Amino acid sequence: MKIIKTYKHKLKPTKIQSAKIDSWIGACRVVYNLALETKIYAWQSHKTTISRFELQKQLIELKEVDYIKNVPSQVLQTTIQRLDKSYQSFFKGGGFPKWAKKDKFKSLCFPQGVEYGKGFEIKLPKLGMVSFHKDRMPKNGIIKQAILTKEIDGYYLSVQIQEPQPISIPKSENQVLGIDMGVAHFLTDSNGVHVANPKVLSQYERELRIAQRSVARKSKGSKNRQKAKDKLAKIHLKIKRVRQDFLHKQSRSLVQNNKKIIIEDLKLKNMTKSAKGTLETPGKNVNAKSGLNRVLLDVSIGEFFRQLEYKGKWYGTEIVRIDPKHTSQICPECGNKDKGNRKTQAKFVCTSCNYTENADKVAAKNIKQRGSDRAIPRKRKALA
Repeated sequence: MKIIKTYKHKLKPTKIQSAKIDSWIGACRVVYNLALETKIYAWQSHKTTISRFELQKQLIELKEVDYIKNVPSQVLQTTIQRLDKSYQSFFKGGGFPKWAKKDKFKSLCFPQGVEYGKGFEIKLPKLGMVSFHKDRMPKNGIIKQAILTKEIDGYYLSVQIQEPQPISIPKSENQVLGIDMGVAHFLTDSNGVHVANPKVLSQYERELRIAQRSVARKSKGSKNRQKAKDKLAKIHLKIKRVRQDFLHKQSRSLVQNNKKIIIEDLKLKNMTKSAKGTLETPGKNVNAKSGLNRVLLDVSIGEFFRQLEYKGKWYGTEIVRIDPKHTSQICPECGNKDKGNRKTQAKFVCTSCNYTENADKVAAKNIKQRGSDRAIPRKRKALA
């Protein structure tokens, strides 16, 4: 079985290569905006849609412009594909595609022509060999594509490689785990193990506040304001990396040590909706809901579940999603369902049998039980 893994390297380009990358990113941003403008004009003027294939054919005319001519053709084509994905998302209920801004559009996609060199270097079309910092290297596999991203602290290349599935440690069928995600604790499993919430955002809250205040005090368009914005961006990038490091370590440990992991099918978009309401019907407890949303987004439950699912495929771990309704209200001992069972956020006391336990642990046990029951095929009723 083959899997797709991503290896991310920090590049060490020369000044000439850096200038080329910056120029290419700018050219692709122009192409993206021109393609978006063309699609909007075609619809507003003639009520017609232009496919990405028609837009890609028009790239031939744009290649007459010098700074666009130097960009690899396939990189330009993937820029049109990027716009097409935005439209597909819009048709499925997402927001309308936005204009590519200079401080937001910072990546290039190389679908072909990427090769590793002998050492810590990689060959990219029209850039040649680019060195990168010492890092883990793929042992074997086929390069599917590479995405070059410009961050505030340098250039990074994410190489997607199709390689054989790693040999996983044999697991027992009894290695089944239910997981309850929370706020006070990042997660609680059915064995009663609590993983503390790292509260990454709160660790850097003071630094963020100072940096944001510094940006606000600088004159718009000045060099000092740009320096302050760069400093703020570095803090945000650090928060992102600390959070990702925590999530990767937790998800990897869980999939390596369990045969099946059962999680709740949470509607995270609904959970983090604003409670502000409207002028006619203002919301209730707006500040409390805002604080809860901030913590939920900081925990990154959706990203954690995504990592569990793709790493589960690597290590042969089944990830099962179950209906989250009433998981914290059902007694795991007698089956009594009552919202009064949960006395407080942390304490569970059954109103029927007086079973007492930590509320998060009870929820994790119920999640495990519900996921295990779902795996058992239902018996057909005997014919009369």
